Amino acid sequence: MRLAFPFLCLVALAAAACEGKSLTSSQPDAESVRVPQKHRASGSNCPAARGPGSTSASFCATDGGPSQAALTGPRLCEGDGDCGQGNNGRCFLNGGPVTDCGTRCSYDACAADADCPDNEPCACRASAADSSANSCLTGGNCRLDSDCGPTGYCSPSQVNSFCFCPSPALCADGSGACYAGNQQVSCACGDSCGHSYFCHTKSDSCVDDGDCGAGQTCNYDTVNARWDCATCWPVP
Repeated sequence: MRLAFPFLCLVALAAAACEGKSLTSSQPDAESVRVPQKHRASGSNCPAARGPGSTSASFCATDGGPSQAALTGPRLCEGDGDCGQGNNGRCFLNGGPVTDCGTRCSYDACAADADCPDNEPCACRASAADSSANSCLTGGNCRLDSDCGPTGYCSPSQVNSFCFCPSPALCADGSGACYAGNQQVSCACGDSCGHSYFCHTKSDSCVDDGDCGAGQTCNYDTVNARWDCATCWPVP
């Protein structure tokens, strides 16, 4: 995804023009200047119950909407009872940047950290009434504070957030240009924000969201392998 600063390029055009570089990061020298407001001292057991799925939307023909008003993908389920191939199956409309009237089954991937491979943490739904699925978070570098050393902290960075943090470092050289009006400006591409749990480091420029300016949050920067303030733009 390519963005122009100080202005955003159209997302659709940016996605077509931008090429991202692969992201690599090593385990940081973990240490925080203070205790983060959000950190993972210990694992947690997720709620066993789960709220019901939902397949209704006013724009769908199946709910009385115009027959040509929405995308219609395959309907793989009509209700939660059709989702019996995994744990706590629920039936939902297809998600993603554009919701359509097709349906899919969603299942819990874990109930506790021990259910996840490769030291991945299990991200639990907020409550037993929440319909979200428990999921194993990939791409991070810690599961608990203890993974970050004796004085380290393992914190969530944009967990379950459908947003992206474009960075000039992720733009392929010579892959095009961005413009603000008629003026060519520097571009930013891809998503440099981590979406998992990461250790704090001695190089962090922030610890909590309160350390950042308006419209910014404290996120793990996968390009520079440290926590930094950035705007995580919602995916349209």
